This record gives sequence, structure tokens and C-alpha cells, in this order.
Amino acid sequence: MINFLELNHAGGRPALILEGWGTSTLQYAALAAHLSASRRVLVPDFPGQGATPEPARAMDCAAYVAWVNEFVRERGISEPLTLIGHSHGGRVILKGGFDFPVEKIVLIDSAGIVPPRKPPKFSYRLARALLKPFPALLNAYKSRRGSADYRAATPIMRDTLVKIVNEDMRGGLAQIQISTLLIWGENDTATPLTDAQLIASLIPDAGLVTVKNAGHYAHLDDPAFVYSVIDSFLED
Repeated sequence: MINFLELNHAGGRPALILEGWGTSTLQYAALAAHLSASRRVLVPDFPGQGATPEPARAMDCAAYVAWVNEFVRERGISEPLTLIGHSHGGRVILKGGFDFPVEKIVLIDSAGIVPPRKPPKFSYRLARALLKPFPALLNAYKSRRGSADYRAATPIMRDTLVKIVNEDMRGGLAQIQISTLLIWGENDTATPLTDAQLIASLIPDAGLVTVKNAGHYAHLDDPAFVYSVIDSFLED
């Protein structure tokens, strides 16, 4: 069963907010409420997030797109949708392959660009080799070295995280023919501003707005400014 927030069911063009990894509808409720003044707004919890149960098996980005397609079909939405994605939600949007019409795209501190890999330290390679015959110990070692998101996740969501963070979206960005607005916190360390600049340069019809003194959650750090920028973009 999918947990989701829906506002203004009866009126306005639809907008779908896709959430970041490890978040829930709570982090997007204020943005949804603002947009609901003129739009039907839906915010689903992805599998394994918020109150939506985790998937039966690990998901990759294509599986997330298929999940979004099914969610939209189940809601009976036929009009063109505005897609708004934060962090991982933006990554899913950049993956593309939706089977419904998209009117406009808004990316907030989006994921999707894989940073250059640093050469693994010798000690890490050695530890993996030594612990390979002992899967439980190897998993424990990887867990200690992993990110906070990785350490907090269940086994299925850990496998999901590994799949999605290693998929780079830059190769398909030139194929996006939909008007796209990028909103980015200037101090974002999770998905740095250089990612935004690269994405904006590769999408043919894209513009970037930087949010001063904001981090990875620009829509929470400076909501009034972010809302005004989104309003202007959607009304244009």
C-alpha cells in the first residue's frame, strides 16, 4: 500500500512531487500546500520511505520510474503533469521513460551525477579480499565504512542505494526536451552546485537558480524564495 499526500483533488493541473532518499511526505507538505492553491498536488512516499512498505527486492532507477508510472495510472491522471523532484526524486525524473505527458520539470538539489571515483585505499582492498570468505564479517565492515544513509538502511534498501547511486544520468540529459528549472542551495554538499551547472548545461531548455545560504534542502532553508521562483516558472 502506497502512502501519499494529496491536496486539492478537484481543481487545477496536476503536480507530482518526488521525494529525496530517506525523507517522507512531511518534508514536502508545506511546498505541496503552497502549490495546491492552484494545482492538484500529489506527494507519494517511495517504497521503503515514510509509511510505504519497502519493496520485495532491490530497485534500480528504471524500477523507480516504473513505480511512478503505476502510481500515476492508479490515480487516474491523464492531464500533463508537472514533475518536481528533490535529490533522489530528481534522479528518478532525470532517468526518464515516463508513460504520461510531462508539462514542466523542477529539480531541487537533484541527484543523478556520479562524482569521479577516488582510487580505493590499499587497506580497503586488502580487507575485502581477506573477508570475502566470511560474508557476515564483510557486510559488517562495509556497513561501518558506508554513508549514514547506507548504515541506516535495511538490507534491501542498502542494495537499492548501491544500485541507484552508481547510475549516472548525464548521458541522457540532452534528450530531455521539456522546460526544466533547477533550484540549488549554494552550500549543498550532498549534490554540489557543480552538479547543477553540469545538468543545466546538458538539458537544452534549462535554467538554474541558486539559493543563497541554503544547503541540500533549499525548499526548507528558504521556502519563500523557492516558492516564488517555482510560481514564476509554472506561470510562464
